[in-house]
Amino acid sequence: MKHISIFPILAILLFSFQTEAQRMLPDSMWTQQNSGTNDNLHSVRFIDESKGWIAGEKTLLSTGNAGADWIMKDSLEDPMSRYRNLHIDYKDQLWTILQKDTILDTLGNTESITMIRKSKDGGNSWEEKFRISGYLVNKIIFSDTLHGFLIGSDGFILRSTDGGESWTDTLQLAPLLRDIFFVSDSVGYIAGDQTTLLKTTNAGLSWDGLTDIPAYSSFSSVFFLDENNGWAGGSLGRMFFTNNGGNSWDSLQFSPQDYFQDIYFKSQMVGWASSANGRLHYTQNGGNSWQIYQAPAENLREIYFSSADYGWIVGSNGTILFTDNGGGEIGIDEYGQGNLNASVYPNPFQEKLLISVQLKNNAGCRLSLYTLNGTQIESSLLKNPDTENNLLEASKHLNSIAKLKPGLYLLEISNGNSKTTKRIIKL
Repeated sequence: MKHISIFPILAILLFSFQTEAQRMLPDSMWTQQNSGTNDNLHSVRFIDESKGWIAGEKTLLSTGNAGADWIMKDSLEDPMSRYRNLHIDYKDQLWTILQKDTILDTLGNTESITMIRKSKDGGNSWEEKFRISGYLVNKIIFSDTLHGFLIGSDGFILRSTDGGESWTDTLQLAPLLRDIFFVSDSVGYIAGDQTTLLKTTNAGLSWDGLTDIPAYSSFSSVFFLDENNGWAGGSLGRMFFTNNGGNSWDSLQFSPQDYFQDIYFKSQMVGWASSANGRLHYTQNGGNSWQIYQAPAENLREIYFSSADYGWIVGSNGTILFTDNGGGEIGIDEYGQGNLNASVYPNPFQEKLLISVQLKNNAGCRLSLYTLNGTQIESSLLKNPDTENNLLEASKHLNSIAKLKPGLYLLEISNGNSKTTKRIIKL
């Protein structure tokens, strides 16, 4: 596995932006739902836009109407018991991790037993499928109808190849493993403490470690849009992203007080990251820039979208945040001076970007491409622009257009003293 390289190109910009631009989370983006509990909620999953479940430390909630009403399915009375995770498999079966601690002696030594349970009827009844003692189990996930995984303390990874009927040990490492994500049946990633990022390309039969990560980096979340584009986040306000399947990673630096608990991209452009200090980081341009919001909770644990519009975030003190509009959408805004009439399309674009412009004089036309923070990428003066039907093809005059990474950029079009700036999105 190739090593990780760190290129904090946007670190200063992002750190400055988030400290100056933090704002309260508006109701137009996310609203609070009534959970009926003050429990610390940490896991949320939905089968469709209406039917879903939430697990807290002591409670298990369900809804059949997108969270308009949440019903208490279970409330643990034992102070030594707690739920740790919840998952819905490819057969729409509900799985939970239930941990029970037992005090062994007067010195306070305890034994921890973790039970993996499955429900075929939405949490009304449960069948214990597996139990393990002495280990902390953090996550359960199924990558397809047969392959399941358990991860947790001491770097253990348990694998099932029969839909969760049996589990076998596949790996033992030192650090605590916190999150696991499969982008396909065969390709998956695990994130954990002590700079741990692991990758499998054979459905979890073996795992390779990604190395050369800064020693102070610990990861709590990993998320991939496809086999190339992914994100990982955790301690000290660091987020990492890759566009080559984890062969190399770039680094973004936010406030050191941000401890990222979860990262979720609902499209290649629009994503969210939740932090233990109750802050939400939101991008609508593929991570090129982020907006920072303070949410009404101290600890935001997990983000989940059941569709492009319907999403939930759960956190401490019974916090459930809900959106039915995608949590905030991309807006292509324009600004200019001198009344230069121009437009760009298609936007977003993949390869070809056309500019429709009505030039006012023979001063030529200048095209200038910038990053969002105003750094010029390229500029080209067209002294005698060949505008067939007032159309220009941007890539014929700006070589960097074809080489741009996915994201949002600024394109300035000027003609003498008139100019306009368009926000363009490269897919």
